[in-house]
Amino acid sequence: MDISSWEGVCLVYSSTGKLALELAPSGSPLVLESNNFGYELPKTKDLSMINVPWSAFGLYDVSKSPSTDTLWTVQNAAAIELRFYENSDFYVYSIGRLGSCGNSGADVPKSSSSSISSSSSSSSSVKPSSSAESTGELKASFLWKGDDTEGRVITGSPEESSGYWYSYDDNAWPNNGDSKIVFPSDVVEDEFGNFFGPLNVKYGGIKADIQIGPAYEYGFVGFGFNIWSENQEGVDITKWEGICLTYSSTGPFYIELGPEDEASYEYINYKATVPASETVTTVNVPWKMYRIPWGCPGDCSVEDVLDKIARIKLRFENSSDFLLKEIGSLDACGK
Repeated sequence: MDISSWEGVCLVYSSTGKLALELAPSGSPLVLESNNFGYELPKTKDLSMINVPWSAFGLYDVSKSPSTDTLWTVQNAAAIELRFYENSDFYVYSIGRLGSCGNSGADVPKSSSSSISSSSSSSSSVKPSSSAESTGELKASFLWKGDDTEGRVITGSPEESSGYWYSYDDNAWPNNGDSKIVFPSDVVEDEFGNFFGPLNVKYGGIKADIQIGPAYEYGFVGFGFNIWSENQEGVDITKWEGICLTYSSTGPFYIELGPEDEASYEYINYKATVPASETVTTVNVPWKMYRIPWGCPGDCSVEDVLDKIARIKLRFENSSDFLLKEIGSLDACGK
């Protein structure tokens, strides 16, 4: 069966063990010996959503099936399989064609690579919701402080799943990085599986040791929150006028604006540099300071995307000792 029009597979799941999505072909000119195209999914204790495009699927051993490619496989698919490599507590809430589980969760970047390696990136924690479209307006301003006990930014969205902090890294295939966020060892999740709340209570904000490893040339890690809901709908944040931070960091980092459907922008987002500061300081970064890293063809501006932003992210490409005490709309911090 030709399933190429699906463009990929989405999954909402939780799993404490290693597993992979696999494409099983109906008939092959080669004996694949279970060497199917697949994508290794990150472990996640929380119910999480991921979108995996066909181009992210690779072979376990390219040498066994050198003339077979992903396109042939998706055009001759017999089954979508979940393969488990170890004992796991597993739950699947939904599975479908790319993007049908919600606008986007942890989107896997498109790639032409053709082999599979282990992945351990953090997916966005989600709670199932029937709401997929924003039906209200954000607050004219917002402010999150480090005394928050829920690990949640209140943006003005009425959605219960909005604003929860999450983390991410470069460990997933195809990057196969080894960068990591090391949190204080004396903080553990509460009985509801909430980590950022207890972290804030203990340290008055998000405290972490950022370690950028050498395995991926462009290593990165980061934190973020969804503005409207776990479905990551884009909303208009123009009236915030920018973002403020109260923080300390031994290395520079970025504030990144994540639009809905990041794949259509090839994951090249508008972002602004935040300088290193070993003492706690407050900065204001108006929208005019946000740029696309490598420029863009023609006449483009951050104003082109401000009406469709789904998440705010803090992205690190340098190792740092980091503490975030406040984040908010322009001029809301430090008062």
